[in-house]
Amino acid sequence: MRDLRAMTRYILPSCLAMVQWAACSWAAPPTEAQALAETQRIKNGWDQMLQQNAMFLARCGDLPHERIGIAYERIGISGSVVSYDVKKTDSVLHPYQGVVVIHGYIQGNDSSPRANGLKIGSKMFCFKTVEEAIENNDIRRGNPYDADYILYYADRDGGSFVLSSYNKFFYNALYHDLEPMLYHPYNKQILSLIIGNTN
Repeated sequence: MRDLRAMTRYILPSCLAMVQWAACSWAAPPTEAQALAETQRIKNGWDQMLQQNAMFLARCGDLPHERIGIAYERIGISGSVVSYDVKKTDSVLHPYQGVVVIHGYIQGNDSSPRANGLKIGSKMFCFKTVEEAIENNDIRRGNPYDADYILYYADRDGGSFVLSSYNKFFYNALYHDLEPMLYHPYNKQILSLIIGNTN
């Protein structure tokens, strides 16, 4: 009997915790008005970041197939939001998708004359430390062409919209280098506006 009481003492709280977790996971999907409001919030966040010429802290050369070491840079988009929309999906749990389209070009400090991070051929790129990357303000245009960067957002458990996917231009030009540094404190505030809660 004593063993049974002891088991009950630990099992019941665990069961209650699982029920609470399940209840949170089964949150009602957002309404059309909520989806529109979330997409508007994200669009406004991008407007703010683009107007302020905000830059993200990112890595360069850190993927296994590159095999050229790890260094750091600041990178961003110079451009503007050209459209945003909310689309109906076939999903019952996530019935709406937010879409934001930014037109512009990538800029960053990876090719600064003071770069000391990675040597590719005869040229140096990026910086050895995060501090050097943050302090360097020699921002230059990256890709020679303008492009449409398309980002897709979906709700997370009936709550705020978060970044769910993107087109190849956004990934190749920016997110490829940004993703490893998403949780760095330098990026936390701006990412919460345009990608969602990064906790």
